[in-house]
Amino acid sequence: GSWLLPLPWLEPSLEQISNAQESVVLVSPAAREERAQETLEEATGTILDDPERRTRFAHRLEESAFLLARRGAEKAGRAALAAAIATGAGRPILEIPVLAEITRRSLALAQEARSKQQAEESASSLVVTPQQAMAEQQRARRGR
Repeated sequence: GSWLLPLPWLEPSLEQISNAQESVVLVSPAAREERAQETLEEATGTILDDPERRTRFAHRLEESAFLLARRGAEKAGRAALAAAIATGAGRPILEIPVLAEITRRSLALAQEARSKQQAEESASSLVVTPQQAMAEQQRARRGR
């Protein structure tokens, strides 16, 4: 199976991250970005909290540990086995670097795909949202 997390697992977190980035309550772009990073970190820690998801990735890590050890990559095999044990034991995902990174990368790729899709939709749409109008005004001001 793929190491990337399935999109349905990521959707709720993607929505929260999007809301944090587009919030009209936070005025400063730096504050928006900080809030988005906090939301991303929170999502990273919770997406794999479901016991079934944990079990699935613990088994994948065990299989990887075995294969790595057979290939002579004993250090990497031990690391994968340690991650599998920690995952199975219920340790927080943020304390398991390999799973935290898989989650972050999955979110980043899904977010990139979503942004690309939204850009394509907005380019072909005749309707302009308030956010698009504001962004266009800001670009026009910078161009002066």
